[in-house]
Amino acid sequence: MTILDEINNFNKALHDWHAIIIHHSATTDGRINDARAIKLWHMGKTGRSDPKSDNYNPYIAKPMRDVGYHALIEIVDTKLEIITGRSLAWDGGHTIGMNSKAIGICLVGNFDIKEPTPEQYFFISSLCRAYKNKFNIKNSDIFPHRKFANKTCPGSKFDMVKLYKYIEGLSA
Repeated sequence: MTILDEINNFNKALHDWHAIIIHHSATTDGRINDARAIKLWHMGKTGRSDPKSDNYNPYIAKPMRDVGYHALIEIVDTKLEIITGRSLAWDGGHTIGMNSKAIGICLVGNFDIKEPTPEQYFFISSLCRAYKNKFNIKNSDIFPHRKFANKTCPGSKFDMVKLYKYIEGLSA
């Protein structure tokens, strides 16, 4: 089942979402399944438990039951793909204080270093549009993670105004 099938077939009685929060992985998309690496990280299966380690993973002590995001977008081989993450029936694990209200989407890449490509904006806007239509979410309820955390996420070069234009089908 694709993520669009999951969205279209999802029973809102299980969870009625009110917002979307956009994240980036702050890693280079290595053209492999980075969504799997993120999932293993969130579940505490990779990294080190020693806080002094360069590869310290706080999720080793408190693992999640699945990846924290409801969807991830990444390059697999040479093309972008939308990867299903955590079930829409579950609260997210992506933004403190918003996990029960907001769907989390992670765009794999480091957008503090470079701006997302037009194709990446197109993919994330298409996914946002599908969630908007299903849950009646307004553009004003699509937020960058940085609004809720002391971070640049989804990156200082990620343009939310451009995303809103893509969502509305306008040329960016």
